[in-house]
Amino acid sequence: MQLRNKLKEKENYILAFLFVILGAVIAAVCFDFYYDLNDDSAIKDILSGVYTGTPDGHNIQMLYGFSVLLALPYRLLRNVPWFGIFLCGCNFGCFYLIALRSLRFCKQRFAKIAMLTIEAIMITALYLWEVVFVQYTVISGLLAVTAVFLFYTTDSHVVWKQYVKQNIISILLVLISFAVRTEMLLLLFPLICLAGLFKWAEEEKILQKDNFLKYGTVLGAMLAGMLLLLVSDSMAYRSEEWKSFRSYFDERTTVYDFTGIPAYEGNEPFYEAAGIAPEQKVLLDNYNFGVDERIDSEFMGKVAEYATEKRALEKPFTTRLKDTLYLYRYRLQNETAKDYPWNLFVIIAYLLVIVIALTKRNKSYLWKLPLLIGFRSALWFFLLYRERVVDRITHPLLMMELVLLLVMVLMECDALPPILPYSCAFILAVIALAVLPESMTKVQVEYERREEVNTAYTALTEYCGEHPDNYYFFDVFSSVAYSEKMFRDVDNSLSNYDLMGGWICKSPLYDAKLAQFGLQTMETALLEENHAYILCRLDRPEADMLWLKHYFEIDGRDVEIKMVDDIRVDGKSVFGVYQLDFYGNIM
Repeated sequence: MQLRNKLKEKENYILAFLFVILGAVIAAVCFDFYYDLNDDSAIKDILSGVYTGTPDGHNIQMLYGFSVLLALPYRLLRNVPWFGIFLCGCNFGCFYLIALRSLRFCKQRFAKIAMLTIEAIMITALYLWEVVFVQYTVISGLLAVTAVFLFYTTDSHVVWKQYVKQNIISILLVLISFAVRTEMLLLLFPLICLAGLFKWAEEEKILQKDNFLKYGTVLGAMLAGMLLLLVSDSMAYRSEEWKSFRSYFDERTTVYDFTGIPAYEGNEPFYEAAGIAPEQKVLLDNYNFGVDERIDSEFMGKVAEYATEKRALEKPFTTRLKDTLYLYRYRLQNETAKDYPWNLFVIIAYLLVIVIALTKRNKSYLWKLPLLIGFRSALWFFLLYRERVVDRITHPLLMMELVLLLVMVLMECDALPPILPYSCAFILAVIALAVLPESMTKVQVEYERREEVNTAYTALTEYCGEHPDNYYFFDVFSSVAYSEKMFRDVDNSLSNYDLMGGWICKSPLYDAKLAQFGLQTMETALLEENHAYILCRLDRPEADMLWLKHYFEIDGRDVEIKMVDDIRVDGKSVFGVYQLDFYGNIM
């Protein structure tokens, strides 16, 4: 009887744990877990020591104060996939926290099981892709969304010290989100603050001192933690080498992510005045800019400044604002497939909130819903204006909006006629079941595609491993199709290959990696070292290597680039292995 009572007390914890474990096991059996993009794999390589030979917290994309903690376990057990464990742990850990908190709203076991079942169907319908193909930007978004869910469902009928204590997990989730992907958390932060405003407005005495302490302390703890993380990050990158690289990194990001690279034709006066040859412009276009040491912060800054000015002339601020407004309206009306099925659930959630507001005659929704729509519109407007509308950013934004709406519904359930909450749950379950097959098919198709594509890259890494004394520079766009599995064939030893461009290129880590193989720069290595090679897919235009030959001819250097080997898959040549012969300067 005593054991039974203890199990009853811990029932919610047990059910939530079983819910998450069952989901994780099913996902692992049906699929492998992938790092979604090369960025995720590159972060893992830095943290684990694959990149430089030593686990390092300077992964650039995350804030150092947290990144160094992720690198620490690799120093203890090198070949354990700690970063993959962290990312998947965030996914399933957030599911656990949301499931555990949502069970508080169910009094009977049947209702609890029904709640978990609906959550499982919705997660699978909406988030299965992100569970299988894990992306650190999305993880940052999920952490922030979970923080809002926990915060909004916290019991507010307590003194401020107890309230802050109850929200420690929410504060930590926001700070981890900020450290993992600062830009993602900052994008979502207005909605986090809006959730706080909505929660505060539900207090009986809004202007009471205790309420100022409750919400002010929670917000203050978040802001103080963010400041501490930024300070520690600044200290970690205070050396001149890192300052120079980060300046270059920012300019490179501006060029590739926002302004674009102006064509050489038609912009000759700028390029000639800046001392940028057509052959160098080609290196920017094919992303293999690492071969040219002259492409530095100043070089990228000139391109970024000119591209920004040119863009401003072609599309003045007012024109861009009008275009953005049109794009926002057009996306809502004519491009619904781009955000499906997230947008479908968001619309249904708005309708459910409206029904509940009308049922309760709650006038607060007359300002809450318009304010939420205004905030979400402003954030979407910001993304469209900056032309950074990609799934890894829009999905967390839609997820935050959806969860904020659903938590409003959840918080009203106890005060509603029973038929209404059950109807809401039924509607969500039916829609999720209708969407589920398409979502699963989409993931399965992508999974099979990656399995097929990765065969070639497995052959490439095996080839490099068979020649450990050589060093291979990898054409950037030959690598973009590859995605690494998190938990299969884990090998965190130092790799003897690197991209010819990318966001790590030209960093102190990049220099340290070259030094491990007795190399100074990519350019001198290719010209002077007999153990330096280039890898390129043979179906790429760059496989003719004329772009590189022409580059060296800028300074009158006579080179011959020959394919000395190939990498085969099923008897077919897929990658070429190239080496340079340098005959000296042309007189």
